[in-house]
Amino acid sequence: MSDQFVPIAGEQAALHHVVTRPEPGRLAIVLTGAVGISNAHAEGQAWTRFRVNWTRNLPLGPGKRLRPVYWAPFVTLSSFANDNVASNAGWAVDEFGLSNANGPTTFVDVWANLAVRDADGWILRLAYTVHIVGDEI
Repeated sequence: MSDQFVPIAGEQAALHHVVTRPEPGRLAIVLTGAVGISNAHAEGQAWTRFRVNWTRNLPLGPGKRLRPVYWAPFVTLSSFANDNVASNAGWAVDEFGLSNANGPTTFVDVWANLAVRDADGWILRLAYTVHIVGDEI
């Protein structure tokens, strides 16, 4: 569909969140979205591995921060392509996590280790979910 927004490198789309208060002073936040990736392609027939990261602001009130207590990110392939004939093509999200879950923050920094095989194979977009529970300060 030509009228749909497709995120390009570094841009995010389909941003949604849910915030609940399981107890006084504590927030449970779920973030979802898609992020465009650039230069995520193989450099031959072997696996090419690399790391990408992006940030997402937490839906907090003015002047508030979150001290994370529990967190669980998830990252998966959303869009990938092969330009010509696929020859041993492959795409993977090997690992993922949060870089900044150790202290008070206003955002999450999500990272993912990716892999692509086949000289004309590309990863174009990733989808993600972050569950984070913490103390509002």
